[in-house]
Parts: sequence; C-alpha cells; structure tokens
Amino acid sequence: MHPDPADASADAPSGIDDQALLHRGFLDARAHLLEVAALMDRLDRAAGSAAPDPRRTALPHLLRLVADTPTDRTATLLDALSDPGEGPRPDLPEHPVTGLHPDAQISPESPDPLPRPSA
Repeated sequence: MHPDPADASADAPSGIDDQALLHRGFLDARAHLLEVAALMDRLDRAAGSAAPDPRRTALPHLLRLVADTPTDRTATLLDALSDPGEGPRPDLPEHPVTGLHPDAQISPESPDPLPRPSA
C-alpha cells in the first residue's frame, strides 16, 4: 500500500534519496499521467454534449497548476478541487458528485480560473 501523498507523514523518510523515490514512484506517476492524457484525447474525439461540463475544461488547468507550482503541489491541487466551505451547502441544488466543487468557476470564459501559487 502506498502512503497518502497528501499526508505530511508521507514525506520521504530520512535516508531515502530522490533516486530511490523516483525508482519507487515514477512508473505509477507515468501511468496516471497517461490515463489523464488518454481521457483528454477521448474527450476530444467524443461527440459533443449540449450541456457544458466544467470538468472538461478543468483538466488542462489542473495539469498546468501542478506543473507551475514549485512546492506543496498536493495541497495546492486539493485546495483547487475542494469546497472551501464548512459543512453542508443547502444553497446548492442536488447534483451528482463530480469531484470538482461548484465554486471552482472553471469555464471556457475564464482562461486561467484556478488559484495560482504566490511567488
């Protein structure tokens, strides 16, 4: 079982260098990146839907967010995907779980809507 990357205790234990971490995790990361790229390619080839879906436009923004964030990428990505509120949201209509909170405001009209890391 792999440790949760969002867990602070999952940081590299002392004595493990970057080469050991790459050896341990590169193939899994490569497979996940290929899955994301394949999904994006399939979406490009799929017949369009009348209803826009913010998850479709979120994918490239999320990839850019990970690539452009110099540190704490996991926390930054989780913050971008998570509902910032506390508790139930009675103001939101019933909707299926999408994995993207409605306040993310990711849309084709906003070219880079996700929060960016401060320099």
